[in-house]
Amino acid sequence: TEDLINLAAGSYTVNITDINNCTASANYTITENANILLSAVSTNVICNGTSTGSIDLSVVGGTTAYTYLWSNNATSQDLTALAAGNYSVIVTDAVGCIQNASYILTQGAAITASLVQTNVNCFGASTGALDITVAGGTAPYTYLWSNGTTGSTITGLTEGSYSVQIIDSKNCQVTQSATVT
Repeated sequence: TEDLINLAAGSYTVNITDINNCTASANYTITENANILLSAVSTNVICNGTSTGSIDLSVVGGTTAYTYLWSNNATSQDLTALAAGNYSVIVTDAVGCIQNASYILTQGAAITASLVQTNVNCFGASTGALDITVAGGTAPYTYLWSNGTTGSTITGLTEGSYSVQIIDSKNCQVTQSATVT
């Protein structure tokens, strides 16, 4: 036949013979674009429940320019301010070739705190205490109590409300409150 379609990349030769038995030959090479290759540097969420994750996508191959469609409907190459979760992207090049990839962003366990409370034993006394136990986040923890005390235990308390700000090594924070009666 005169025309060929849907050919794979490769070398092709055509031999043409006319009605007078004259011949001619021609060689053709069909090339293909390099595959689109995706790689990414992802940054997981620093503090549980926040949106500090990111995905920095790199694209090579194919035919520039590229378009992007992320599972969260973003159309930019890179994503920032992400919560923990699964993210996928479809990259389409200028001639319609497609490549996709998926990425998972994680987060650490939430900081949780439990207080053991000791109430004042006599009216007007300073015998109250609060002792806090912390889990989650990333140890070590620092503590800042509303009365200016630091440490996981405060003693010599009068009746009243107290709060403690707990800060882990990644600067993730949670506040816990109690009332000594």
